[in-house]
Amino acid sequence: MTWSRIQNTELATEAYVLMNENEMAGCQYHNNQHIEEMYQYLEDTDEPYDEALDWVVMFHDVVYDEKPEKEARSAKLFFDLVYKYRGCNMDTNDIDRVQLLIMETEHHKVTDEVYLKVLLLSSVLIFMLSQIK
Repeated sequence: MTWSRIQNTELATEAYVLMNENEMAGCQYHNNQHIEEMYQYLEDTDEPYDEALDWVVMFHDVVYDEKPEKEARSAKLFFDLVYKYRGCNMDTNDIDRVQLLIMETEHHKVTDEVYLKVLLLSSVLIFMLSQIK
């Protein structure tokens, strides 16, 4: 896969570990395969590269359990980890934008048109396709 440019960073590796924990806990959909499918969608649709979008895809479901406010906790975890691990090359405005977009995925009401298209279509369509298999 070539669309993502963050996958081999320390920060992305930590996100993959957390998503693997989701899968091990029984999460059938919000797992590493879901993330890979979203990246594949971005590549297949020739979406221009955007580091913020890359991080939103990676972290939007990193916290997925039975507790409320999953998106808020995912956004906070991104913020906490972005300064702990290497890999994110964005300024504070873009980091804040990533957090906002993660929060907006809660009800699939992302206000940024590009992010709405990518997150809503890829996430929902991939989920629908997974139900047909």
